[in-house]
Amino acid sequence: MYVYLGGVMSYQPQLIIDMDIVSDNIKLLAQDKKPCLMVKASQYHVLENIKPLVDLGYDFFGVSTLDEAQLILNSFDVDVLIVTPIVFEDMVSFNHPRLHFSVVDIETLKQVTNQFKVHLNFDTGMGRIGFKPEMVSQVIELVKQRDLHLAGIYTHFPCASDQIYTLSQIDLFKTIIDRFNEAGINPTYIHCQNSLGAILYNVEFCNMVRPGIGIWGYGANLEEAELTPIKPALKLIAPISFIKDYQGLIGYDHLDQVDGIIATIKLGYNDGLDRRLRGYDFKPGKIVGNVCMCQTMLKVPNEDISSITIFEENSIYDLCKYINCSVYEFLCGLSYRIKRVIKGGVWHD
Repeated sequence: MYVYLGGVMSYQPQLIIDMDIVSDNIKLLAQDKKPCLMVKASQYHVLENIKPLVDLGYDFFGVSTLDEAQLILNSFDVDVLIVTPIVFEDMVSFNHPRLHFSVVDIETLKQVTNQFKVHLNFDTGMGRIGFKPEMVSQVIELVKQRDLHLAGIYTHFPCASDQIYTLSQIDLFKTIIDRFNEAGINPTYIHCQNSLGAILYNVEFCNMVRPGIGIWGYGANLEEAELTPIKPALKLIAPISFIKDYQGLIGYDHLDQVDGIIATIKLGYNDGLDRRLRGYDFKPGKIVGNVCMCQTMLKVPNEDISSITIFEENSIYDLCKYINCSVYEFLCGLSYRIKRVIKGGVWHD
């Protein structure tokens, strides 16, 4: 369930999502290509479902599992691509007319027919899944033998900020696509660009992009973010539920001695506030003692403070640097006990 900005939620932490900024970010990332919005893991735990993105007019999404695809297709009239391998028996068990499957190996390719929407994944340097480039002749021969109509061919960038490496990947991928075209095989979609790749590289032979974290205006780190014009669209606020003047040892294990105004927020490690944030200063509000499961104590300068902003704009990068994790990892740790609050965008009940 989503809540409109401005709703009264006493003591309830809120992740505010500015859908107007999201809309601008997607337009910058997609440009003239079809966006396949990567919403695996509930879009890095930002959204409970894709309705706010569908309401912006988007109709093609990428997920990791068949379960994620089923949840979407049971509720929305959109296309969904599963970007991880699944066994053929699972493909048969839920073959929806708008479901696209990734095929990454010869044995699966030998089993699929034109009743399945198939995207072939080629490994051009990620080293994770996909056909090796030297297998292109074998793959083309099998596709022609089975008279398959490909919904797509794609690859993935492991380090889009490394331009020399990524340009070599693009060249290799172009060679693969040329081989298919020369054989008379023209897939509906050709795609390789993730969020950063969509900004840094003009891959003219591709007609689809796969933005993920860039939708929300972030890179894996500040250096990557500064390479793009996208803007942060998220703000996490934790209202103060209790405040007092306190002197003494505080929290589990009595790790810190304090003297001053102590504020407690209903946000802890079960909600995604990493325990390594002990001592982090949100300015104002410095964590004292251990982060608890459901609550956290902070020393604040006065009693007039009603909430603590965990992150907004680019402050998430300082937070993640403090605990040595990526923005991806931190966002994926956010619990759904935090209320998602929609700001702006197109909304239809």
